[in-house]
Amino acid sequence: MIVDCAVYRHGKRVELTGDSCDLSGALAEVAGTEEFIWIGLHGPTQQEMARVAEAFSLHRLAVEDAVQAHQRPKLECFEDESLFMVLKTLWYVEAEGAVETGQIGIFVGPNYVVTVRHGEGAELHHTRMGLEEHTDMLGHGPFAVLYSVCDRVVDEYQVVAEELENDVDEMEKDVFSEHKGNYERRIYHMKREIAEFRRAVTPLREPLLRFSQGMVEGVPSRAEAFFRDVADHTVRVHEQVESMDSLLSSA
Repeated sequence: MIVDCAVYRHGKRVELTGDSCDLSGALAEVAGTEEFIWIGLHGPTQQEMARVAEAFSLHRLAVEDAVQAHQRPKLECFEDESLFMVLKTLWYVEAEGAVETGQIGIFVGPNYVVTVRHGEGAELHHTRMGLEEHTDMLGHGPFAVLYSVCDRVVDEYQVVAEELENDVDEMEKDVFSEHKGNYERRIYHMKREIAEFRRAVTPLREPLLRFSQGMVEGVPSRAEAFFRDVADHTVRVHEQVESMDSLLSSA
């Protein structure tokens, strides 16, 4: 469903009359180059997604990927200078020692952002609120939203990585303690969780690098430094994942 629908003008949210999820009313407010609309959806149906896709002329294949919640992280650029990006969201379930995954699909055009979220990870309400408190950032337009979503997702990766590192440290202590046991099943489970982590973070490095090096049409040059910061964090998390996997293999 549509969880939020807002128009931003010069970095500030425009107060809309009527239903906050009224797509047609919000579209009527977008007129100038200093305005854009941000539609947020969570687990939309085919019909809900089709309505939004028609309003913004979204690419049919990208729309299919946004509805299906099991896509590989990727970036697709289209001839009309719009783009579609997929990110995998992660969160750690302590009771099970497991990593759960979700997905965020982001459509970005000259005057719109559409975010399509699946799963419970990396909710975007606080991301939106944080942006609305910083009009200087939000004034950069749709790519400010794209950067903030990427930053939010990668921040969650770092939280999950810390939890997994704690599990690996405990495993090392147990393996090399005086009390010997059969740890193969536990190690195998942890390596599976790390493999899930790797599938989220590894493919994301290349799109973020393209943003940070100005290789994507339409991205303002002033945004490159922000994306470079997220790209650096992603590389760091990837190195943590590889290190943990190596330690478990050694154990």
